Amino acid sequence: MHAAKQATIPVRGYLSCVLGCPYEGKNFCSKSRGVIKKLWDIGCHEISLGDTIGVGVVSETYALIDAVRRSVPVEKIAVHFREHMGKRLPTL
Repeated sequence: MHAAKQATIPVRGYLSCVLGCPYEGKNFCSKSRGVIKKLWDIGCHEISLGDTIGVGVVSETYALIDAVRRSVPVEKIAVHFREHMGKRLPTL
């Protein structure tokens, strides 16, 4: 990040498994919020949230984004979802 800042290169911070982890389960979401805030605080210009294993549901997705936008402007949040088992998420 230091070198990117010096060169004025924007960096997008990525966090995968934000709605569930194959190793830590659903409780991983609460840990994600702290990591997201750290990425923003160190200077990432945008934060990408990924439900890379496709376990999220609509209510959890809205709750996560609501929590994240308290520390990251909503226009600086990107999302990446997988659709598994017929659980489609709406456009946010």
